[in-house]
Amino acid sequence: MPVSTYKELVQQKFDARTEYEKNNDHHPKVAAELVARANLQQGWSVLDVACGTGLVTYLAAAEVGPTGSVQGVDLSPGMITQVNVLSMLKLAMLMLEHSP
Repeated sequence: MPVSTYKELVQQKFDARTEYEKNNDHHPKVAAELVARANLQQGWSVLDVACGTGLVTYLAAAEVGPTGSVQGVDLSPGMITQVNVLSMLKLAMLMLEHSP
């Protein structure tokens, strides 16, 4: 299978799952544990690869504060759209992009 076809299949799969964390509390707990273990500091810059809907992204942004920054990237345009909508409501310091 060509890489481009595989990437399209992955994008479609994750685009269909943009609200996965709303149906369980497992993902938010894991995200909180991951950020706690990272021991992020005020002013740091963080790159969240495969950020999904931004569970880790938002927690990381809260830890690095207004002097820090968090950039989230994801293969799924649907996931990035979900994060962009939430970021307008939550935090202005996030930079998000779809990474084809």
